[in-house]
Amino acid sequence: MLTHHKLRTSLSRQKHSVMLLLYTTWLSINTASAEPQNLPTNPAIPPAQQGVEWNNQGHALGQQGQYAEATALYQRALPLLQANDRRTQLNRAATLNNLGVALSHQQQLNAAAQAFSEAYTLRAHHLGSTAAPALLSQHNLAVTLSGLGQAQLACQHMQAALQGRTTTLGAADSDTQLSARLLQQIPNCTTL
Repeated sequence: MLTHHKLRTSLSRQKHSVMLLLYTTWLSINTASAEPQNLPTNPAIPPAQQGVEWNNQGHALGQQGQYAEATALYQRALPLLQANDRRTQLNRAATLNNLGVALSHQQQLNAAAQAFSEAYTLRAHHLGSTAAPALLSQHNLAVTLSGLGQAQLACQHMQAALQGRTTTLGAADSDTQLSARLLQQIPNCTTL
């Protein structure tokens, strides 16, 4: 079972700034300790499990603000999370979302947008486009696109994320309200 931990950061772009709500995820096989470890490749450990362990190590580093180190572990994990089974694909999506978080903190917005886009696509395919994890990745993608100055595309994604969150989580949910506030900060973008 995936659990989510919130991490908030501000992402500035020209005259306005928007808040990026990012969730980092401990994956279903949680063997990471609070202290980062140097994990060697172990042929006795199935590749998907090794990928989960590297994701979890990246999460621990990200929680400590060590985003470059976390990025390296997420990138090391992704090639191991290639199997087509649902669980592996959902773990890949969570790792991609985590990678997007780390890249956003490093102002690598193009790469972050690619990671969030792939995470959203995988989550929408396996969970449905209105599932909370899919909506999270779509929200993150919208914020990142806004930071890149792609207001029209950011608006489309944020409107969809807001509509989905309103339906799935309810209008009073803090994530729904955050999407509503950020929608108002995207130039020429209005609430549906």
